[in-house]
Amino acid sequence: ESVMRFANQEQIPKIINLLQELSDIAKKEDPSRLTVQAHNHIVDYKLAEKSDVIGRNRYFGWYEGVFEDFNKALDAEHSDHPEWKMIISEYGVGSKLGYHVDNPIMFDFSEDYQLDFHEHYWKAINERPWVAGGAVWNMFDFGSFVKLGNIPRINQKGLCDMSRNPKDAYYFYQSQWTDKLMVYIVSHTREHYFGAAEPKNIRVYSNGDRVELFLNDHSLGSKNDQYVYRWEVNFSPGQNNLRAVAYKDVQVIEDQIDIVFVLND
Repeated sequence: ESVMRFANQEQIPKIINLLQELSDIAKKEDPSRLTVQAHNHIVDYKLAEKSDVIGRNRYFGWYEGVFEDFNKALDAEHSDHPEWKMIISEYGVGSKLGYHVDNPIMFDFSEDYQLDFHEHYWKAINERPWVAGGAVWNMFDFGSFVKLGNIPRINQKGLCDMSRNPKDAYYFYQSQWTDKLMVYIVSHTREHYFGAAEPKNIRVYSNGDRVELFLNDHSLGSKNDQYVYRWEVNFSPGQNNLRAVAYKDVQVIEDQIDIVFVLND
């Protein structure tokens, strides 16, 4: 049973008539443009026939299910409706700028869980040529009366907070969608790590062909042309410096952050 049901079978004929009317108006006004509709859950697939493009709002791993359900849903609908021209018209999860955890879980509102979500979703979209693209929900946090996250009455799904400060997810998409060389160590808003003397997973976003990571000026090795660059890093107690250097052709750019590691015995 869906957690979001917006119509029932009795309403379908009226909705189909409305969609047809809207489609006719749109085509009359500008026949060169495509029409599109968006659905969280389609009550009747005949609705999809009334627009050129079908948009799917998807939140597996947030309001329902797990990340992998997104892939399954994409493949199942394409198998059942190969004629569809599809976009992912909404996808996203909430996070609070500067809130980080080592083991993110659903609805913890950490930037880390938001990263896991977007890394998974964009890879799934990008690997399926029959999905035209996706629209991240959304660019900036905004006021929402019904939202009860860790900042009440704020929809926290933005890639930036309400003051337009970028979250880590912003830099993930920068690495995927820009040509100008960039590199970003996750995260500039995390100054402390706590725990036992064991490796910490550090990820770096870059559109470079190769990235090398340094811990306290000692190279941890370079990696070539990765979707997300990752290293297991053993911090020393106290102050640490991470520096990432990205290479692309003759271009070189770097990013660095300072980390304080507090060893818990």
